[in-house]
Amino acid sequence: PSGNTATATATVTVDDKTAPVAKAKNVTIQLNAQGGATLTAEQVDDGSADNCGTVTLSLSKTAFDCSNIGENPVTLTV
Repeated sequence: PSGNTATATATVTVDDKTAPVAKAKNVTIQLNAQGGATLTAEQVDDGSADNCGTVTLSLSKTAFDCSNIGENPVTLTV
């Protein structure tokens, strides 16, 4: 009735404990005339996502040459 007020401050900590989802697809790349090829994370990505927005993608290996002919496992990190 007298118009008095009071305030208090609280700290709210927001945690993101949901891991991103990494989805990769198999791809075939061709060696160029110099015997080299480059692979990008975007070529391997198959719709990886995170609940908090944009993801950053990286690959364990991006450069290939004649010594890599055949199947080569690479890891997509999101």
